[in-house]
Amino acid sequence: MPVPRVVVHGISADGRLVALGAGSTDPGISRTVQWILDTATNQFLTVDDLLGPGVAPAGAELHGAVFLPDGGLVLGVTGPGGNRSWYLLDAKRSLVAALDNAPFPVSPGQFVYLP
Repeated sequence: MPVPRVVVHGISADGRLVALGAGSTDPGISRTVQWILDTATNQFLTVDDLLGPGVAPAGAELHGAVFLPDGGLVLGVTGPGGNRSWYLLDAKRSLVAALDNAPFPVSPGQFVYLP
């Protein structure tokens, strides 16, 4: 059985969470984050695990993740019907802010960190 190609898209500041996606590192190819692995538990986290139950619409799927230097995280989630939302979590994974109807998938180049 062929092994799927998996790409590391990011690692949290503490090294606990790893954002993974299928595909290539070629910049011309989609860089969708499909999974977040918790290295402490060796489990893949769901949208509900990351945001809490009921925060994102039922059936929502992860499409992006950006780890911030302060330990925070921006998650991109696609809900039913293709509606995209961004969620800002702090270092303790508490929800700080949400943006519904986000204009495009979340990617690292969209954020600037100002201490």
